Amino acid sequence: MKRWLAVLVVSAAALVIASRLLRRPAMPLAETASVESAQTATAVPIVSPAVVATTPAPPVTSIADPPLPGTPAAGPVDRTNLFAALFEPGAEVPRISEEVVQRWIAAGRTNAADLLAIRQVNGDRKFLLQALSNFPGDPRVLVAATVLKDDPEGARARLDQLKRSAPNNPLADYLSAQNHLKNGRPEAAFADLAAAAGKTAFDDYSLDANLGAEELYLAAGFSPGEAKAFGTANTLYPHLAPLKDMARQLAEMEGQYVAAGDVESAARLAQYGVQLARQLTESGGGKPLIADLTALSIVGLALKPLPADQRFDFLESTPAEILAQQRQTRAALTENSNRFSDWMRIAKESEVVAFFDRWKLYGEAEALRWMSHRMAGSP
Repeated sequence: MKRWLAVLVVSAAALVIASRLLRRPAMPLAETASVESAQTATAVPIVSPAVVATTPAPPVTSIADPPLPGTPAAGPVDRTNLFAALFEPGAEVPRISEEVVQRWIAAGRTNAADLLAIRQVNGDRKFLLQALSNFPGDPRVLVAATVLKDDPEGARARLDQLKRSAPNNPLADYLSAQNHLKNGRPEAAFADLAAAAGKTAFDDYSLDANLGAEELYLAAGFSPGEAKAFGTANTLYPHLAPLKDMARQLAEMEGQYVAAGDVESAARLAQYGVQLARQLTESGGGKPLIADLTALSIVGLALKPLPADQRFDFLESTPAEILAQQRQTRAALTENSNRFSDWMRIAKESEVVAFFDRWKLYGEAEALRWMSHRMAGSP
């Protein structure tokens, strides 16, 4: 854990997300969750095996040719203009017409991944509810449903089902722990946190969601590069906000322990936070920089209540030294915040395809490393 924390804090140089392309248009939905977008950070990912719940749906070439009326035309079109347009003020990621959606459904695309793809691309809540009704035990659906604001009993029942459906995925335990803390059940939360610490197959199912959205854009007649870019831009990460909220709650409890002179108990809670951050950054292929950013925030929340200059067995440095390194990393990354935007304005479609394929295989940080080399003229 010590080595991982050092990598997370100091090895993120020169890679940063372009928030303009990768933001969703605002959706007037009560269930929409957000993660602070003003922060910019990344880390070189430590790739670890991830458990994928289901096999991605097959390609949809059979219903993508020819494209429907109103969709982009096939042929030698200057696709760079469409990418560049995304960086203009007020630009939004394209959505899919109702005609395409109905054609998708008529072609038999009605499994859990298909319904979630429609909801992700167009923001239509009814498809999330339909997926939840038709596939109540699918962990992808249950994670997506964490954004629903319904009765507490229903939310709790879904989290219990998620733990049963994905027993090896620590994300289920973390989301359950957050719900327990939120509802005044700290002992149950600590049991979940302890269970999560012993698991390694962290999966937020965002890669499945990314692939589903990409297929839907292809079905609508968009080019491969556009489908990959827009599918990625529309990917939701509903777990990040509750996990950060849980880190805040744990930090408040840490502060209470420290104020009472019980630094040992505070350190145990801090260790849960550091463990959560580590698992977020080790989720493997498809991992976005927003996960690294959230992990850095969680580490900060976990360490700030502790005595700044005291050493702990689970940390390589003192809390003060680690927090200082985090500030330096954020400052360095801010200088490169427009790099991805600049590259996307001039990138060839083949380069865009290669970038997002690398993202899926190795995570966004490694894809941005490749992009940085391309901009510098390196192979």
